[in-house]
Amino acid sequence: MSNAELIQSEGVDVGWISLMKEAKTLGLSLEEVRIFLYSKRDVVYDSSLRTTDTIDLNQER
Repeated sequence: MSNAELIQSEGVDVGWISLMKEAKTLGLSLEEVRIFLYSKRDVVYDSSLRTTDTIDLNQER
């Protein structure tokens, strides 16, 4: 199963993937991102960011 198929089957949203790509670019760890998100009280999940499109995690921005 490819990464894209795994993401789709697990229901990971595009917003999360974009966030993680940006974090990687900035050199942040997953733990640093998690701490930041949980420190924000106004973070709201936006289901409109979900997609059925195939996503290539190795794609450059």
